[in-house]
This record gives sequence, C-alpha cells and structure tokens, in this order.
Amino acid sequence: MLLKLYRERSRQADSFDGAVASVGVDVVDWGSDCVILPNCRSLPFRSASFDTVTFVACINHIPEREAALAEALRVLRPGGQVIITMIGSLIGKIGHAIWWYSEDKHRDIAEGEVMGMDADEIERLIAQSGFTDCVETGFVYGLNRMWIARRPL
Repeated sequence: MLLKLYRERSRQADSFDGAVASVGVDVVDWGSDCVILPNCRSLPFRSASFDTVTFVACINHIPEREAALAEALRVLRPGGQVIITMIGSLIGKIGHAIWWYSEDKHRDIAEGEVMGMDADEIERLIAQSGFTDCVETGFVYGLNRMWIARRPL
C-alpha cells in the first residue's frame, strides 16, 4: 500500500522516476504491484543492487526477522542504508487490538509474529545483522521509533 501511495504522490509532484524504480515486497497481496513472496528468507534480487531497504512498521510481522535483515544487508550496496520503523510492544498490542483497520483483522497471524517490538530488540537485530552507524529517533509523540543504519563499505 505504501508503494502505491508513493507512486501516486510522486506522479503528482513530477518526481516519478525514483518511484517507478522502487520495489515493494510483501507476503500478502494487498492490491499493489509488490513482489509477493512466501517469506523473507531469500529475496529475488541481485546482491548489492539497492541503495535503501525499508521496513516500515513491519519487521514485527516477519517471523524470520534475522534472515530478512541478512537479506537486506546482502541486497544493499556498500554504504547503503536500512531504515526500520516500529512501535513499541505495549502500544502495539493495545493498538492492534483496537484499530479497526488493522491488517491482522483481515488475515491469519503467523507463528512468531508480534504486534510491536521494543527498541532494545530492534537494536540487537540491527547489530547482529552486521549493520553499522545506527541512529535512532522518535516520531509521532515518541510512540514510534525509526532506526537508520548502514551496510559497511
């Protein structure tokens, strides 16, 4: 859904080239033109082929998180960045229970999926995956966090 929105907004702003080159990956077909995969253990992209890989509010929904981050590292060019956004576990559990539009109300929940992750869990995953220069910041009143880290040169 984010890829579709990105392309729509980019078309309106006459900056569509970057949006066309962008690729979305998901395990559920939400009606966009994402690459649909059974899991994130093996991405169908060449090594060192992307400048940026983003996990927007989704790493908690990927049971094979370590493998997904290893694949992100593999497909990033040296010096490329990974961006991860995540809500904390307590707010995530409450939010997923009450938000009427929540995707987990429209599909099965996979074993190992959680409704949010705390900062220490995300930072551990990033470090264990081999990323460096990790910077973390909060947004939406500090309820959401964002981490940007780099693939070493």
